[in-house]
Amino acid sequence: AFIYCFLIDEQSQVTQFFPNPAQPSAAVAAGRQVNFPGAMGFRITASNSGTPETIACLASAIDLGSVALGKPIVARDVGALKQAFSFRAGQVTEAGVFHVKVQ
Repeated sequence: AFIYCFLIDEQSQVTQFFPNPAQPSAAVAAGRQVNFPGAMGFRITASNSGTPETIACLASAIDLGSVALGKPIVARDVGALKQAFSFRAGQVTEAGVFHVKVQ
């Protein structure tokens, strides 16, 4: 599958962090574990405002290239992100979603 991972921050801004310049290919073999950020040269830092943020990784059967969504988007929630992604990729085959809140 081709995996694309995003952070929806406290401002509802969507940032794609995988693939990225350190790992430009979205292809991930079945059964392979990918650790973020691992050795990819970036950090993911949770907001200390207490506002929930979301990390979502979506899989596609087709390669969308290094930028899955093109221009930046605002997604109020994972449903809106999935809809925007599906518009570009067709059917989303799998999704992993993690909600992050610093208390």
